[in-house]
Amino acid sequence: MEKKEEIDHSNISTTLIERENLNLRHDNKRLSRKTIAYSKKDKWLQSNLDLYKSFHNFVKTHHSLKKMNLQKIKDNVWKKYKNMTPIMSIGLTDHIWSLKELLTYPYHKNISI
Repeated sequence: MEKKEEIDHSNISTTLIERENLNLRHDNKRLSRKTIAYSKKDKWLQSNLDLYKSFHNFVKTHHSLKKMNLQKIKDNVWKKYKNMTPIMSIGLTDHIWSLKELLTYPYHKNISI
């Protein structure tokens, strides 16, 4: 018989999950409660969510992910922070993608049957 690991229930918090759910419902009207923008088929909802997640991670900058980067723009104008996306923060890319770049990236799924 395996020994179950004890979990301290005071460390469990659903705050991050609830915030992500709120962002999803706010940004994607297909997930709102009373809406006319719904998906008739699960396939289209999944496609929409895939696009949203890609946009959220590659294109949309997040204010909490700023990186200190003092850079002179003009004579007396300085830019203090460099905006980042979640994918930039973990080091998978070095720039903020444009929507065109995201949609035209040569992505191919490997499907094994």
